Amino acid sequence: LTDKQAIALLGGLLATSLTVLLQMNWFSVAVGSASMFLVVVYPLAKRYTYWPQFVLGATLNWGVLIAWAELLPRDQFYTVLPLYVSTVLHTVIYDTIYSQVLPTIGLTFNWGALLGWSAIEGSLSSAPIALYLAALQWTLLYDTIYAHQDKTDDIMIGVKSTALRFGDNTKPWLCGFGTAAIAGLGLTGYIVEQTWPYYIALAGTAAHLAWQVCTVNINDSNDCWKKFKSNQWMGAILFAGIVAGTYLKKEKKDSHSKVNNDDLDEF
Repeated sequence: LTDKQAIALLGGLLATSLTVLLQMNWFSVAVGSASMFLVVVYPLAKRYTYWPQFVLGATLNWGVLIAWAELLPRDQFYTVLPLYVSTVLHTVIYDTIYSQVLPTIGLTFNWGALLGWSAIEGSLSSAPIALYLAALQWTLLYDTIYAHQDKTDDIMIGVKSTALRFGDNTKPWLCGFGTAAIAGLGLTGYIVEQTWPYYIALAGTAAHLAWQVCTVNINDSNDCWKKFKSNQWMGAILFAGIVAGTYLKKEKKDSHSKVNNDDLDEF
């Protein structure tokens, strides 16, 4: 792209994003607008820090906070933080394996988590914050894996990343990110009173992350790429658990309401 084409594309994307954002409540709009700071910082972070994956995770998972702000009361916003942290750590793991260049991606990519929540609830509570932090950890995980693919070129051009920062000690860091991500997702489920299907899926998610960390060869670009791409299946497992768990929770709630109504009728 030429400079003019890039500017035109940016303008179009920003206009489209703003159009969507304005359909939400004003608290969600504020949360979504705040993510622009991370969007601007992320490209610069690669040149000044070894943790661009963290910024990536924070950005990618911001939607957790936005969704919470749209859906739930503002005084419950803190409940989403563990989930947000978990997703950020996951991003760090898989992107570190890729090239070790993007910690800042986590903060930016996951901003949508906050935006989505705020759009539905009009406020942010602990659940979306937990979700956002979980997503940030996930981003740190997968983006660190991703960064390992480019570490040779990054050294040549002077670009930094978590992959370069961690070096041969990458796996212990990935393990930490993955653990924090699962903990955040678990805390989020507890806060929102998820049912057993969610936790079954969470166990599968934990197993998948453990497989990635234990088997990835950070010095093999092809293997890093395979592990990075495998995160789509991890996401599918977790999503299925969220859907099934939420459906069961709704069924239980409806059943409980019916029982109460029957008791009132008998009374």
